[in-house]
Amino acid sequence: MADLTITSDPDKDGNHRLQCPQCLISFFAPIAKDDKTGELQDIICENCHHAAEPLMFIYTANKEQVDAMVMNYAEREMKNMLKKAFRGSKHIKIK
Repeated sequence: MADLTITSDPDKDGNHRLQCPQCLISFFAPIAKDDKTGELQDIICENCHHAAEPLMFIYTANKEQVDAMVMNYAEREMKNMLKKAFRGSKHIKIK
């Protein structure tokens, strides 16, 4: 299976479009790394104060796009699998 990469491009101020996975409020905030460990700092929702890793907020903000990517991938893989399985059949055609 191919890796899916979820990305978020920051705006001119360095803020990313995020959406809280708990209350579903959208907001813009920076994604920062811890100076000592280099790990990404948790995001805290401005509305409900839910804290989680940045990927959860980015994923929720881009869920519709990610869902479409996953479905397209699954359809392509299924089609390829069926074509291989029925290759040479006179009675079955896969488009």
